[in-house]
Amino acid sequence: MTELKELIKQRATIRSRITLFERFLTPLKCLDSVTERNKLINNELSLRLTKFQELSYTFDEVQSKIEGLDSDLSKQMEEREQTENQFFQLIVTAQEFLEAYNDSKLKQGDESSCRGSSASITNHVKLPPLKIPPYSGDTKRNAKVYQWKICSNCLRNDHLSYQCRLAGCRVCKRRHNTLLHRSNNLPSGSQPRQSQSSSSPRHEIQNNVEPSTNNLPNSLEATINSKNGSASPNPIVTVSAGSSNLALLATAVVEVSNNGNIFKLRALLGNGSQYSFITEAARAKLACVTTKESQYVSGLQNATVGIAEHCNIKVQSTYSSYSCDVTCYVLPVITDVLPQAEIRVNELDIPSNLQLADPAFFRPGDIDLLLGAEIFWDVLGSSQVKLGRDKPVLRETLLGWIVAGRNWVNYYKRPNKVYCNFSKTIQEQLVKFWELEEIPNSKPTSNSDDYCETLYNETTQREGDDVNTARGLIRRAITNLCPLPNERDEDPRSPKVFEGGKMSTLTIT
Repeated sequence: MTELKELIKQRATIRSRITLFERFLTPLKCLDSVTERNKLINNELSLRLTKFQELSYTFDEVQSKIEGLDSDLSKQMEEREQTENQFFQLIVTAQEFLEAYNDSKLKQGDESSCRGSSASITNHVKLPPLKIPPYSGDTKRNAKVYQWKICSNCLRNDHLSYQCRLAGCRVCKRRHNTLLHRSNNLPSGSQPRQSQSSSSPRHEIQNNVEPSTNNLPNSLEATINSKNGSASPNPIVTVSAGSSNLALLATAVVEVSNNGNIFKLRALLGNGSQYSFITEAARAKLACVTTKESQYVSGLQNATVGIAEHCNIKVQSTYSSYSCDVTCYVLPVITDVLPQAEIRVNELDIPSNLQLADPAFFRPGDIDLLLGAEIFWDVLGSSQVKLGRDKPVLRETLLGWIVAGRNWVNYYKRPNKVYCNFSKTIQEQLVKFWELEEIPNSKPTSNSDDYCETLYNETTQREGDDVNTARGLIRRAITNLCPLPNERDEDPRSPKVFEGGKMSTLTIT
């Protein structure tokens, strides 16, 4: 209740600023001509208009929080429509003033340039006039949107912008169409986010986890207190992070029953998966009976993973009476711990009256179960609560309220120590398996070995029955002594060697 009063007070402040802007525009309407407004007034109007547009974004955030807390939704919707109409009318009026002043300055500049050129140019060839297309910039587009009273996000006329469910601008991610994007839409204090390539090094982060319990839902506070009561005062969390901007994935705690036993498992809701999966550890914990089945699961870049078995489980919601039978394929590991780092949950301003599907969504933990698209679209509801710019969104499901979406790095706990490791790719690691088992293609050889190989190839041939036939002498001794009698008698050095008394003739019988 205190939070709702604070938000209503902020909305009243925004209304007072709307009144101040309207008072500034009133004297401008009384001027007879555009030329009576000097350059200083128009510059001030341009600055005020920029601030006023940023104020409309702030109102949208505050009003969204009020709608999530107040039970009388119809009253809040009327309040939103009335205030937004004021914004639209004043913005269009200010833009018309600026356009009229700019058009008048252009006309005056053209007239003066024509007079000066006609006085100085005498004998020159006159070129045909150039047809310049009329200006159709962002300002006129925004004015037409407000004039036609259409959705500024999808440009349709059957609803207003706050009711639109489509994605926003592709450039600044705000709630307007990309065609209406202007370079000054971003606040002056915000900095563009820099994306990191997938080849960036992974960081091992160690951080002391001491989450605060201020302004948290009851389920969150109970989870933190129960964890801190049984764990060490300064537990260490090891996190692998490859990017500075991490999206928050939807997780839920569900009850899984088998043979009368009920276990609580942490599930990841993934509408991008055609099947559901369970880890080997969770299956062993449930003692499920598996069925042999050979399947292949394809992922990014058509990378395939072989699956040998599946099991049937019954999933029960802890939030409602919803239950369903799910066929899960068994995998050793589904994914890394989620989220990858501890989140400062007290800065998200989650309403305390909502029951979360995963009360410990902010703490890194293992994923036991992946519920695919067949379950995701059955449990997804229509109610949602926006927590603000660059913050995740709360979405109601039959499993409870899930927290998912954008999550800027500021909501992650700062690491005390950072270790950088350059890990090789999986392909490089797999190559080592067969490189260690391969026989070397060649080995170092001497000149004598090369000569023997050449002589063997020239004088030896292979015949049938695995018989090798040598033609001529295979190899001579260094002293040119040969055991063959004919060669010994023909060599003039042989008698001298035998006369030395160290050798004798061998008689073969």
